[in-house]
Amino acid sequence: MKVVQLLQKAWPEFIVLSSSMAYLMIRIVANINKINLPT
Repeated sequence: MKVVQLLQKAWPEFIVLSSSMAYLMIRIVANINKINLPT
């Protein structure tokens, strides 16, 4: 069950990475649509 241990170790990093990626995508879409988002 080494996969489970690996997932438990990498889970917080994955959450941070996915949330930052989602934030970047939102910023890019907002820039394309000329929408000013509060930082």
